[in-house]
Amino acid sequence: MLDPIAVGAALAVASAALNATWNLRIKASGDPLRVAALAFPLATALATPLVVAAWLLTGQPGVPWPAMVIVLISGAVQVVYLHVLSRAYRDGDISSVYPTARGTAPIVAVALGVLVLGEQLTGIQWVAVAILVGGVWLVRPGAASAVALLPAITVGVLIAGYSALDRLGVQAAPWWLYGWLVQVVISILLLPSAHRGIPGVPLVAVLVGASIVCVLVALSIAPLAVVAPVRFVGGTVIVAAWGVLRFGERERMPQKLAGAAALVAGVVLLSV
Repeated sequence: MLDPIAVGAALAVASAALNATWNLRIKASGDPLRVAALAFPLATALATPLVVAAWLLTGQPGVPWPAMVIVLISGAVQVVYLHVLSRAYRDGDISSVYPTARGTAPIVAVALGVLVLGEQLTGIQWVAVAILVGGVWLVRPGAASAVALLPAITVGVLIAGYSALDRLGVQAAPWWLYGWLVQVVISILLLPSAHRGIPGVPLVAVLVGASIVCVLVALSIAPLAVVAPVRFVGGTVIVAAWGVLRFGERERMPQKLAGAAALVAGVVLLSV
């Protein structure tokens, strides 16, 4: 029998790769928010027939009101996340912004666990936190795009927040129904930012949808402490390298690549 934690971690890796890919696509578009505002509703529309069929075949399950509250809050947080992410991508290099955001998220998650939930860390986990902080420092936007630093860190905080909400949501309702409802909320709230079409939006929509499915399934079978860190930094090296090599983001190149590697190492140690 497959180990749920191992399956959850594998799905988190898949989600991270898909997430990294669609982030690269929206950065390359030149108008990240508009692409997201078109791609998320399209992904929701593509998923709707499948969700309706699943709903009918599984006895038309309902969604408890606490889960609906989580749906609304998570949807709103993710829309704010997309707005701030777009701002960060306009102001800075993706090879700095993406790793900074993804590295900040597990640091925030650990801080919440220690300060709010009273969790205890082992010695090696404290070392991991120090490595994560060092990694974020190395990959941070340089002087030429320092204005992107605060948005990038804010993105990390928002990712940690909606990931925790989604963990609660998939425990309170079927993961596929919960996920679809969140995407409906996101799609509605993004409508004011949706304008004329942009080439490549359908591919981004498919990548977004697949990434969401992977992470929600992972959260439904494995702990947040396993899924979140893996997903947070799973694509950082890919994005950092792609930004440097393909987008020509050469400022502080050695620091970016070293920092991305440090973030991966920090997450591995944090999971020990």
